[in-house]
Amino acid sequence: MVKNRKVTFHGRMFRSGGYLWKNIRTFAFDNRSIFEILFIILYAVEQGGLIYIVFMERYNIKLVVSLFAVIVLTTFAFHKLMMESRIKILENKVLEMGHYTDSLVEESSFFEERYDQIVEAYNKINKKGKSL
Repeated sequence: MVKNRKVTFHGRMFRSGGYLWKNIRTFAFDNRSIFEILFIILYAVEQGGLIYIVFMERYNIKLVVSLFAVIVLTTFAFHKLMMESRIKILENKVLEMGHYTDSLVEESSFFEERYDQIVEAYNKINKKGKSL
């Protein structure tokens, strides 16, 4: 018997975050091209922003380049995370297909055995019919 358990704030927050992440993963998997294009545009905007700030504004160049590196690396990390998530979904689908293929091989061997039995029974009947 399951008792009514109270769910903590953290439990609700992580469950909601899990649903959100699962939906993002599925959307990214189904719309890979869109995400690739968005990341390409994001990288281009980041680089354009660096060029603009370096040449048009009077900021400390070391600080600007350091912040740019952090932003690009963070963007790359999100991109990598999305792609790894996509790969994980593909691996699961391949595994499912492998199980399905195994079941089809098993079924086909069953039908092959049945076919051999039917042919053997037919040949026995055919021999008996000729001997009469």
